[in-house]
Amino acid sequence: ISVLRCYVINNPEINYSQGISCIATFFYALYKDESTAFTMLTSFINSSGLCDLLKDTVALKGYFYILNKLVAIFIPELHLHLFEEGVSASWFSSAWILTCLLYTSD
Repeated sequence: ISVLRCYVINNPEINYSQGISCIATFFYALYKDESTAFTMLTSFINSSGLCDLLKDTVALKGYFYILNKLVAIFIPELHLHLFEEGVSASWFSSAWILTCLLYTSD
């Protein structure tokens, strides 16, 4: 999607972009215009605090670590199963977290 490509080109400090394609697609589907979708994507990322997470992969990895620990504490059977299958919570949680941000943003 060119909206996402433009965002990443205009923000070279972004180290992590997996999952924001769903947000870019949402804005494009909503406005049916790449320029407006780009503007809305940029505004959303900057106003939601997501920009800081996308720049700081150390913090993002820390959140994934915390999520893995919470799953281990509260859903140990699931944690064991994911561990046995070699699946990290980060594999499915990044898109989920971005979706939560998208639907809870003002």
